[in-house]
Amino acid sequence: MSKSKRIRIEQYRELKRNGWQIEDNSSYIKPNSGSEKLSHLVAKTVAAKVAIDAGYTVASEVENYHGKEADILAYGHENRRPIVVELENGLTDETKDRKLRHYHVAPVREVWLINLDEWENNNPAWLREYVKEVTGL
Repeated sequence: MSKSKRIRIEQYRELKRNGWQIEDNSSYIKPNSGSEKLSHLVAKTVAAKVAIDAGYTVASEVENYHGKEADILAYGHENRRPIVVELENGLTDETKDRKLRHYHVAPVREVWLINLDEWENNNPAWLREYVKEVTGL
């Protein structure tokens, strides 16, 4: 078994043990259970692509033990611990604090909040660069 596959499986199992409800051990993007706008689904897909390109396996709308669904949970990177990427419109300090409390739980080491109000003209290429800049991926 390759080192990268072993790390992905180990992080997947650690996430599951800590209450993250990942459906399987492969990348997937799905709409949320509410009335998600198309622009938000596109933004999740762009953020997932950035994480995949950086060497992560991704899952979307993953519930943790708080019962909160993370837009993107990325794990399995050889040199980094799992991360969460949340995409929000109208991002306030209160929302930031709440999202950080909800998603910064073991074994997640970083939570990145992307303000979609900054998204220029709903251009996916622009958003890709913005997500890369904010997350450092």
